[in-house]
Amino acid sequence: MDILDAVADTYRRQGPLRQHVAARSFLADLPADVVQEQLGTCLDAGVLVPGDQGTVRLCDRLKVAVLTRPVLAAWVQDARTAPGPLGGALAEGIRGELRALVRFCLGGTDDTQHRRAVELTAVLATATLDVQAIDVVSGLPGTTRSQLQDLAAVPEGSCRTTHELLARMRRYVTTEFVEVTG
Repeated sequence: MDILDAVADTYRRQGPLRQHVAARSFLADLPADVVQEQLGTCLDAGVLVPGDQGTVRLCDRLKVAVLTRPVLAAWVQDARTAPGPLGGALAEGIRGELRALVRFCLGGTDDTQHRRAVELTAVLATATLDVQAIDVVSGLPGTTRSQLQDLAAVPEGSCRTTHELLARMRRYVTTEFVEVTG
């Protein structure tokens, strides 16, 4: 067992609200000297971030890599099927995590990170955190920067469907284009 893999797996399976892993929990599977060495290496490299009460979590760069479309879809499905107010809390936790990852991606210099910010922002624009929103933005013309500007005009959670998201994005692009040329 590798500590980094275990923390990444916890993030995948349990979502943003339960992503912190107690460092002492690794002692059940690994000798103390191995835990100390692996944790030290991961913390020094910045791939794990220390948390409260002796916990660790993935750094944002690795979260972006681990948060694949199927992982996000599973989180959203868990929120939808959770009983009562727990579903709302899980959905809000997902929204908070996506906002944080969008900020991280926008701070990067890599176009891949900016593209990821577009995808996650599109999901945030939907009321149901619809992962299909990624497909909507991937098919739109324009640069990553222009798509981010277009998405900025769409309030978070305001689109009930991906068709509505697409219509709003097209309307914004058309309005901006007409105003500039008119």
